[in-house]
Amino acid sequence: MKLKEQRTILGFTQQRVAEALSVSQQTVARWEGGAEIPSKYLKDLAIVLHCRVADLLPRAPDADGSKLSAQVEPEDDTPYGTVRFKFMSDAAESQEREYPITEAQRGYLYRHLDQTRDDGATWITFDSLDNRRVLLNTAELELFEMIGDDVEAMPLWEHEEVYKALSDREMLWLLDDDVTSVGADATAAYSDKLIEACRALVASWGGIDTASDRMTGIVIETVQGDRKTFSGEDADLASVCALTMNIDDPDLVRGDAPMNQWIVSLDSEGYYRSAHYRLGGLRMIEVPVVAAESAWRREMQVDDEPA
Repeated sequence: MKLKEQRTILGFTQQRVAEALSVSQQTVARWEGGAEIPSKYLKDLAIVLHCRVADLLPRAPDADGSKLSAQVEPEDDTPYGTVRFKFMSDAAESQEREYPITEAQRGYLYRHLDQTRDDGATWITFDSLDNRRVLLNTAELELFEMIGDDVEAMPLWEHEEVYKALSDREMLWLLDDDVTSVGADATAAYSDKLIEACRALVASWGGIDTASDRMTGIVIETVQGDRKTFSGEDADLASVCALTMNIDDPDLVRGDAPMNQWIVSLDSEGYYRSAHYRLGGLRMIEVPVVAAESAWRREMQVDDEPA
């Protein structure tokens, strides 16, 4: 999907898009005519036009010169509504958890909620629109609901480009009043519009410290209801990604131990300290999607390097 196509679908004029980005209408016209769009404006365009950056870029050619396969269906990222759940040990209604999800995640959850695992595992996973990856022990649930947005308003979330920007440590430094200088790349990579969107979201969370935990930290809850937040080192975030894949695809599981007896590393500081948990002793693990997937890619690159 290109810029003009998406703009037309939404009924936006070139002038409206230009005003949203603080550029001229002629600039938008040049972009639609094939001129290269600077990366920081691509992010703004995705936010304004309610799409992904990839939707605004031409497909790369395949090895034979054709466009990349149209046989692979893109995931349906249309917002669906709310996931709400409550654990048996939570007495108060205020302890219900709520997350906004897409149509694709709704379909995935319907397929997996009633799935019976040969190894006795009771876990499911889902990604939310507000950058959370949730691993959930269904044996501890009292209630699990999925509610469409035509019935109930969804929890608020931001565009994925805002979460990607806040995953950049230099962006957090840029927003931190206590930091007097940041790298030149931080201000060059992001437009004023995106910086202000990040600033507003950080303020709604209660400040930089909370934002840093939310964008990189690993949150766990034990079956007794104890809640802890860990710093989210690359190795630990990557281990959660690997665990997610094993939950999503049982064929990936190796070894004789039932999944609920697995020991998972969730907090490590190299040689000096580590914390490990038995999976069956937890009822939930939550990580930020952008940070977890970035950590997984970095770990895979290290593994692929020649010895």
